[in-house]
Amino acid sequence: MSKILVVICTIFVCSVCWATLDNSNTLEQNGIETYNVQIEQQGKANNPRLSIGRFNRVLMSPVAGESLGLFDPYNGNYLGSLCYIGTGTPINAVQGPDNNIYISYQVGDKVDIYDTTGAFVGNYASSANGLDNTRGIDFRDGHCFITNGSSGTKTIEMSGPNTVHRIFIQDGSDPFDIYFLDNGKSLLADIAGSSDNVRIYDTNGTYIRNIFSISFPEQIQKDLAYPYRFLVAGFSTNNIQNFDTTGMVYRTWTLSGARGVYRLGNGNILGTNGTAVYEIDSATGTATIKRSGQGRFIEYYAVSSVPGAFETDIKNNRLINSLTVHPNPFKARTVIRFAHPNNTNTIIQIYNVAGELIKDYHVPPAVNEIIWNGKDNNGNEVPNGIYICNLKTADNIERSKIMLIK
Repeated sequence: MSKILVVICTIFVCSVCWATLDNSNTLEQNGIETYNVQIEQQGKANNPRLSIGRFNRVLMSPVAGESLGLFDPYNGNYLGSLCYIGTGTPINAVQGPDNNIYISYQVGDKVDIYDTTGAFVGNYASSANGLDNTRGIDFRDGHCFITNGSSGTKTIEMSGPNTVHRIFIQDGSDPFDIYFLDNGKSLLADIAGSSDNVRIYDTNGTYIRNIFSISFPEQIQKDLAYPYRFLVAGFSTNNIQNFDTTGMVYRTWTLSGARGVYRLGNGNILGTNGTAVYEIDSATGTATIKRSGQGRFIEYYAVSSVPGAFETDIKNNRLINSLTVHPNPFKARTVIRFAHPNNTNTIIQIYNVAGELIKDYHVPPAVNEIIWNGKDNNGNEVPNGIYICNLKTADNIERSKIMLIK
């Protein structure tokens, strides 16, 4: 009799576990939070209003208390709340081409706009434009691409406020995020059930192939520490994965119910889930809480007046005709050539991806090239990675991306 009871209890417990896991995925898929109410109330935005301009560059993530949390892009430290952004399950806050902040709402079925002081500007898109179960967003060439979980409109391309340009992707996938590559192609986090994966599309939204399988992928980000690699947060795989477009997975870091992800300037990983925002040591995998309470997608914001710290320049690989770098990538040294006629106030500045100035040259009028040996102003060798070279004159700033591979 006792053995029968043990078997019955075991079956019951297993059934509850599987039901709980399935229910958790369903709730996440539809944007229904299951957080601790006491923790959430403690996280409500009650601090004096901050301004992004005060920090020049920050990471943004919708966090507990329906507020927009700001974090240090170098070490992930919590800087405070920009503003209260309302209910409706805010998912993704992205810097727009007009430097306003665009925030998607999963249950609210909308994208709203805020300025850098946290003031509400207006609505950009809503259910009237076909938004339903809205998730990750991204910009390309001034257009906003919005992923949705509805069957009718999956990924919508908007050319302006409340203006639908076209349905960009509608092919049976169930997108949770979209990320555009330098060449205009896009990566999509697909949670379509039995075939969850990260997949790639061409510039017109036509499916190319699945890259690799991952259960319930959420945010996709470029890995700023490694050229041509990316990061994805796996909600059901309970980890963050580092991968390339061939499908090779190089590293994984454990994070239960992972949602958002970003590579910090110190080399560690900033990740979010339904419990907290964490800094994950990239070497050991040790997670340290940066802010208690749930977090969502993580995005970089750089104030346009700050040279060198523009992730959009890195992402779009902007090259200026009068500024050239060769060889690029380089190992030991590279030649930076430029034109600055009739200008005696020319400066070459080299920044890392965290926006920190590492090397600068004050260029004499007769000089039109310099050699950079991969060292900073203190003579120390800088690590492999992507750097931004600024050509700064009295009336102009031009930029080029430099890649160091030793």
